Amino acid sequence: GHIISDAAARIKELTPKGESVYLTLAPPDLWNRRQETGKSVADIFFEHGIVLTKTSNNRLDGWAAVHEWLKVQKDEFGRMRPKLQLFRPCVNLIRCLPEMQYDEKKVNDEATEPHEITHAPDAQRGFCV
Repeated sequence: GHIISDAAARIKELTPKGESVYLTLAPPDLWNRRQETGKSVADIFFEHGIVLTKTSNNRLDGWAAVHEWLKVQKDEFGRMRPKLQLFRPCVNLIRCLPEMQYDEKKVNDEATEPHEITHAPDAQRGFCV
């Protein structure tokens, strides 16, 4: 429910003091120029101090990236942990991610046929994935 500049300000406001954001991922459509301003959403975020990194909309690439981020490896302090850290407030992601199903015909893809996680009423409202 925010306009773009307010959304950028809200993100900065919600970032804990002293914390730095390593990477902010965004879909390619945020680089499309808007008719009314001639600027893209990415441009407006940048003007407000948030640098976006363009991702791919390719589901296979995204699924492979999530698997890499979940791989346990040494961090910058020598501790063994995944790059992607999930915290208690992420209750629905913690609940849904392990339940994602693979496509029976495309072994590296997620299932797109209706099942509880991707097609449940809650998933349609953004409660899963």
